[in-house]
Amino acid sequence: MLNKSLIPILLAIIVVFCIALYAMLMQVFGIESDDKAAIISGILGMIGGVSGAFGAYFVATHQMNKQFQNEKTKEEKRKTEKILKVLKKLELLNSDAIAFIENFKNELSKPYSDVSMSRLKFREYDLKWIVSKVDAINDDLLLEGYDIDYLRFSRALTNMYIDIIGFNNIPEEYKKVNLEELTKAVVERKGIFISFDKYLKEHINDVQKQIDNLI
Repeated sequence: MLNKSLIPILLAIIVVFCIALYAMLMQVFGIESDDKAAIISGILGMIGGVSGAFGAYFVATHQMNKQFQNEKTKEEKRKTEKILKVLKKLELLNSDAIAFIENFKNELSKPYSDVSMSRLKFREYDLKWIVSKVDAINDDLLLEGYDIDYLRFSRALTNMYIDIIGFNNIPEEYKKVNLEELTKAVVERKGIFISFDKYLKEHINDVQKQIDNLI
């Protein structure tokens, strides 16, 4: 579709061209006119002036559109690179969650008498750090308007943290009974994080391709 500002210019060129054609026909067919040469010369000058103005306008518009497109591409690239950076952070935190479960399983697979409750408390703090970092990344993704299926991952991580907090705060005599159940609940969530890792890798590859196409 033509730019609306070009329409009057094109109409003016058409009108001037018609007048010039009429004037030349007058000369060719010998129609009487006192100032035919002056009229034709003036009209041709007008055509040249309008054509020159139109050409200059077209070049300027082309340059402006090109500059606008370059700026748009740069901004799109900047946002996409930010999303890629955020997704890679989330990938690392998901790896931390998987490593947390492995360490948790190894430490709590021992008999209750050999389990260090103070060590379990430290594990709670480790998981709290992961949860807080994931929550912050979640906000970034929402601000960028990037649609990512983080809800199941975030919910599993938060529920695991709540389970460990709950266990650490129950009376000592109940911990022995509930330790095996806690360990099972934590280990069962590993599959969610492994699945999310595959999902993240696919998104990271897609975003990287978008960046490559913008270069």
